[in-house]
Amino acid sequence: MGVNGNLFAVELPLNLNKWDVLSRVSEDSKKFTKHVWSSIAVDQGINHPLFYPYNENIPGLDKKTKNLNPVLFDQQQTAINWNLWNIMVCHIVQGDLTLYSAVNPVDTDEKDYGFLKYPITKEKYINEGEASNDWSYLDWLKHYYLATEFIDPFAMPLKSMVYPDEDSLIIDETDGFAMAVYPQSEFKWFQDKDIIKYKIREIWTYDKNGKVVDKKMEAIAPVIGNKDQNGNIMGERILFWIDFKELSPHLTTSFILINRYKKEKIISLLEFFQQREFYASLLEDKKALLKATN
Repeated sequence: MGVNGNLFAVELPLNLNKWDVLSRVSEDSKKFTKHVWSSIAVDQGINHPLFYPYNENIPGLDKKTKNLNPVLFDQQQTAINWNLWNIMVCHIVQGDLTLYSAVNPVDTDEKDYGFLKYPITKEKYINEGEASNDWSYLDWLKHYYLATEFIDPFAMPLKSMVYPDEDSLIIDETDGFAMAVYPQSEFKWFQDKDIIKYKIREIWTYDKNGKVVDKKMEAIAPVIGNKDQNGNIMGERILFWIDFKELSPHLTTSFILINRYKKEKIISLLEFFQQREFYASLLEDKKALLKATN
C-alpha cells in the first residue's frame, strides 16, 4: 500500500479536515492529496472581475419566444459583458460546454459535490428525470437549471373558444381523462446579477509536513440565493457544476483589468484563476456544502 499511486492510509496534520481525503502517496515523496471545497463570494472586492460588469439585458434572449437562442450569443457578442456567468451560459446553450446536475435527476436525494457524476447533454438529457420525449435540450435547461418557473396558485382554467362559458379541456392520452387547460407558466431566466458566489472543488497536494505544494481546480458551480416573496435571501442553491478543465479554453479570450499593489495589469479570466487572484473561503465540512446544494 502506498506505492505507485495506490491508496495509502496516512495520519493527517491536525489542521486538516479528515473527510473525503484522496490519500495518494508515492513512496519517495510521501505526498498526499485531498479534496477541498471553497466559496468565492461576490461581496469580496478582489473577486469582482468574475461577477461584474452586469448586463442590463439577458444575453442570448429572444424577446419574441422568451427563450435563449444559441445564435444570438454570437450576434450580440460585442454588446455582451462577458463575466463568468455569461460565458458559462453561452457555451452550455451552444452545446460545447457540459452542464453537470448538482443532484441525481432521477433521485434528487442523491447529491453531487462537484464530482461531475450527472452530465446533462443533448444526447443524454432525454433519459433523465421526468422530461417528456418532445422536450428540446433548451427546454430541459430552462425547467431545471437556467431559469425558475412561476406558477400562479390562483390561476383559473382558460375558457373554451367553442363554449365560452365552459373551461377548455384536453384529453390525457395516458389514461383518457379530461383535464382543464391553464395559462402557461412563466419563466424567469437567471442573470449574472443573481449569482452570489461560486463553489469550487479542488485537489490540494501536501508534502509530508502538511504543507500545501499544489492546488488544482477540478469543478466550479454558480450559486444563487433562494429568496422569499419580499426578496430576502433565505438560503442558497447550487445551480449546476462545470468541469473546470473543459471550461478553461473558453476563459482565454475574456480579459480583465486588475489592480494589485498599485499596479494595473490585463489578464485573461483563465489567468485570474491560474494565478489565484481571487479570495476563497474554505468550507469546513460536508454540511457547509449541503447547505447550498438543495
